[in-house]
Order: sequence, then C-alpha cells, then structure tokens
Amino acid sequence: MPMLLIKGSYEIVGTQPDGDTVHFRPDNPEEWDFVCGPYRVKRNASGRGKLRLEGIDALETHYSRTGPEVAQPPPLPAKAREELLSWLGFTSVVWGADGKVASTTPASVPGFVLTRGADPSNRCVAFAGLGSPPAGSGTHVFVDSALLQSTLNYHLVSEGLVYPLYYGTLFYGLRDERSAWCRQLQGACGDGPMEPEVTSTLFARRPTTQRLKNKLRGCLT
Repeated sequence: MPMLLIKGSYEIVGTQPDGDTVHFRPDNPEEWDFVCGPYRVKRNASGRGKLRLEGIDALETHYSRTGPEVAQPPPLPAKAREELLSWLGFTSVVWGADGKVASTTPASVPGFVLTRGADPSNRCVAFAGLGSPPAGSGTHVFVDSALLQSTLNYHLVSEGLVYPLYYGTLFYGLRDERSAWCRQLQGACGDGPMEPEVTSTLFARRPTTQRLKNKLRGCLT
C-alpha cells in the first residue's frame, strides 16, 4: 500500500495531546500540500499541524460538543495519552493550568508520518514513526505489515489502550490483517473478539464510553 512519507518532528508545547492525536511539524512544511484528498492539513505559521492517528481511537481526555469541556471516565484516557508521549520519547512533560503542555524534555522528537489524507477537521490522518524514515520525505513508500508494526499506532493497540477504528484511507488488506491480529490479542487477554469500527468515509463514528470499555476489557495493564 503506497503512502506519503513526511519527515519532521513531534512538538507538543502549547497543545493538548491525547491518546490518538499529537502535533507534528514537517522539516519542509510545504509537504503538507502533498497530502491528497478533499481536505487540507491545517498548520500554524511555523508549519506545525495536528495528526489524527490512523486505525485507532482512544477515550477522550478532553472534548466539547455544545457546552463546557469534559472528559471520559478515568483512568483509560490519561493512560493512553501517557503511553503515547512516553513512546514518542518525551521524558518530562509539564502541564499548564489551562490544560495545555507548558514545557517538555526534549523540546521535540524527530520522526516521520505515513498518510493518505486529512479528515474534515483538517487533521492529517497518519501512522506515526520514529527515527530515520524508510524513504525520502515527500515521496510515496510501500507500507507493509512490518512497517506498520514499528509505528506508534500499532504499539498503542498492542498495549490495549486504544481500539481499532478504520478510516476510508486504509486499504482493505491492511484492515483485515490488523483485525485478525486484534482478535488474537483480545483472545490472549482472556476475553472475546475486539471488533473493529469501520467507516467508509473520513467521518469516524464516536462510540459510547461503555462500548469502548467493553472493547478494551481484559487487555489493560
């Protein structure tokens, strides 16, 4: 499956990362314009944009629909966020009174993303990788199972902190493989199958809190 590779760094100061979203700044911000599809990636003056991690969904640490900001029940939302930040390599994160990150160590972490599009909220839907990318930035690379297993997305599923949710940007072959792997994981944890959510468009249906808990049950550490 060919996907666009963009090299850059993860930077989270002034943002509110959670278990399936984090900010990323390409080394060349113009490469955001290479992301295909009807939606464009929103970025700030420095080129930093927001990632929506492909193939997963986490309980919300914060969200607001029509009223004040709220969160879904602890401890799962914070555990997913903490694991995301730890895997990326942020060894220290200081939170401000406004709920945003005030400072981090290190200030940024080099990495790359693999993407086929953005969502209606103008977030880049992507797999997140660390270190040296397997190809040049701004080019398309063939993504197989081995490459996906090296990503943050895959790691969070393996830890039982998120559940699989598929956007229309993910090819069916990889969907089927990931679904089979998730069912094996859930079985190993002593519970029934962890059924994936599938959306044929870039709009992901929001499951209820109880449904998410049911999917994660038995795989929490």
